[in-house]
Amino acid sequence: MTFQSFSDGVTDRTVPHLHDPIARYAQTSPERPAVITGERTWTYRQLDGWITSIEHRLLGIGCAPETVIAIEAPKTVNTVALLWAVWRIGGIACPLNTRHPAERLLTQSRRVGADLLVAHSENVVTQALNESMRAVALDSLSAEPGETPALGEASEMRPTHLPLDARATGVFTSGSTGRPKIAVHTLGNHVYSARGSAENIPLGLGDTWLASLPLYHVGGLAILFRTALAGAAIAMPNPEASFSQAVIDFRPTHVSMVATQLRRLLDAPTESNVMGSVSAALIGGSAIPAEFLDRAVSYGWPVHTSYGSTEMSSQITTTPPAADRKTLATSGFLLPHRELEIREGAIYVRGRTLFAGYATNAGATGELDDARTTGGWFATGDLGYLDDNGRLCVTGRADRLIISGGENIQPEEIEKELERLEGVRRAAVVGVPDEEFGRRPVAFVRWDSGADRRDLVPELRGVLPGYKIPDAIHVMPDSAVAQRMKVDYEVLEAAARKLR
Repeated sequence: MTFQSFSDGVTDRTVPHLHDPIARYAQTSPERPAVITGERTWTYRQLDGWITSIEHRLLGIGCAPETVIAIEAPKTVNTVALLWAVWRIGGIACPLNTRHPAERLLTQSRRVGADLLVAHSENVVTQALNESMRAVALDSLSAEPGETPALGEASEMRPTHLPLDARATGVFTSGSTGRPKIAVHTLGNHVYSARGSAENIPLGLGDTWLASLPLYHVGGLAILFRTALAGAAIAMPNPEASFSQAVIDFRPTHVSMVATQLRRLLDAPTESNVMGSVSAALIGGSAIPAEFLDRAVSYGWPVHTSYGSTEMSSQITTTPPAADRKTLATSGFLLPHRELEIREGAIYVRGRTLFAGYATNAGATGELDDARTTGGWFATGDLGYLDDNGRLCVTGRADRLIISGGENIQPEEIEKELERLEGVRRAAVVGVPDEEFGRRPVAFVRWDSGADRRDLVPELRGVLPGYKIPDAIHVMPDSAVAQRMKVDYEVLEAAARKLR
């Protein structure tokens, strides 16, 4: 079965360029907020001037179209301005995880074939220079606001249109089941992702989207494109602030979050009132425990469940506004500019948001592994089905399937039931070798603070058949979740084998 969008709101499909949205709003709505921080608000006029300044500096140090620029990318206005400057000169931005140690950042810079590394940390810059890599500090590249001579003025070198087919980003995948890959996206991939999102979740002038996801994740980059195309503002909270506090302080109209962040909002002292300003809360990243959704719906929160991937430039399917509880239990409907097909229970996708391919040893500018099958379809590796109403229901990952004594066990089903139990904050299940059955499930859980750390097996027996009951349930090690948005299943598999 194939579902696709036939009308996506694009009136002229022959135009291969995007009118620079920052420059456009700097002309049409110059004093409208573009970036809001705890210290000040940047208008589109001011942001445009800052981007122009960085653009000059990049060109001055030899950057040009197709220059690959690795960026240690904290969530700051400096990084936002740098990213748009890179795209203006036709460069390829490769944002790196700011939580990685210096050596790993340098390794990843080499993997993407970086011509330049822009780093927030002086230590990273120093180490890169010592290893004969071109590197500059983010602060030195980004002129101070008051020192920008071109602030708010038109730049004669500013492009009015940006080519949609140009490579724009190289994003590392989560690598939850192996070595992270580098997904290379065109500018058009990000633009059509944002356009499709806006047709389902309205966003416009006067709205603010909280930058609640890292800029080195495709979900964080998606917020940049959505707000820029809509002329909305992006709110950049202090990195030290909690998610719930950021929502309270900035009072955004739109937020993106993963299940863990939803849990933090639900646990906030102000719980039901914390989302008073929010008109749309987009939730993705992993399966959402039913209890979380039940509480969010009971508070009247405007939540949207979704399904997406790095390769498809963020969202693929999303529930509509004011969706009922039954619909929120699914991943929603296909968005414009995407196509989706179910083949023997496996999810395949294609469309204008599908990435250009994975970078090979030649880096982000070299020949890519496009990873597509016949007809341009991409195998997501996920399993699922479309219900009678066309809503996507994701059941798990194909590569996580455990075959035990001839029976198929999807770990996500066990994780879902564990996370329903009182006191369990997060659960993960892996398969380990077993002489009798081939493989058996082993579970790891993170407990709520002060929770009763009891034996969970008796409670599982009431909801799962015997062969799906984990052979053991351990406390999840910090190394499997520290500094990550997703669980590292390789770490858990190693721990399970050691504990078995």
